[in-house]
Amino acid sequence: MPLLVLTLNSGFVPFPEGADPLNQAFAPRRLTLEITEGVLMSNPEQAKRTIARLKAVGVKFALDDFGCGYASIGALREFGFDRVKIDRSLVIALADKKAQAF
Repeated sequence: MPLLVLTLNSGFVPFPEGADPLNQAFAPRRLTLEITEGVLMSNPEQAKRTIARLKAVGVKFALDDFGCGYASIGALREFGFDRVKIDRSLVIALADKKAQAF
């Protein structure tokens, strides 16, 4: 099983002068991890366990690229995402179908 490697760019986070960023407390509730549908659905049971453990300490989760064809509305409920980012292709397709209906 591959390990999860997480890289965060903190270049935009202002630290007080002289502060050591490695010694700054970071509250997990301030972190939102984005997961794509493809990654989520490649191993849904493992994803559920991992999401549940991280949510238990306060980490939030966003589903990225919803509407690309993998996840359903039921999956949104099942995984309990804090935020959903709808893929542009879904929005465009819906707009096109609405325009064709008129």
